[in-house]
Amino acid sequence: MWQASMLFAPDARAVHNLERMRVRGRIVPLSGNTSLEAVRHALGDGFDVGAGPVVVTMHRVENLHNGSRVEAMVDLIERIAVDRSVASFCTNPPKWAWPSVDSIAS
Repeated sequence: MWQASMLFAPDARAVHNLERMRVRGRIVPLSGNTSLEAVRHALGDGFDVGAGPVVVTMHRVENLHNGSRVEAMVDLIERIAVDRSVASFCTNPPKWAWPSVDSIAS
């Protein structure tokens, strides 16, 4: 299992799961949008939603494995990038969500 020093938990259930698993690291409970709240946590109280680069993340399995959704996201990022700087990243889905070699071959 990968280790992180800070664990952003989107709800009480996630906090409980991390505590039950005894995962090392500081658990930071959040109220929903983990990406936005992680950026706010990193930048502190002076964080202004309308300032700085646009942060884009694409990590949900249902989006990563759907070519039209990926293309739509890239098109949107290109339109945004005309006027704003964009910091984009994509995280890998959990390994249990990866298709097996057998399902790809069929």
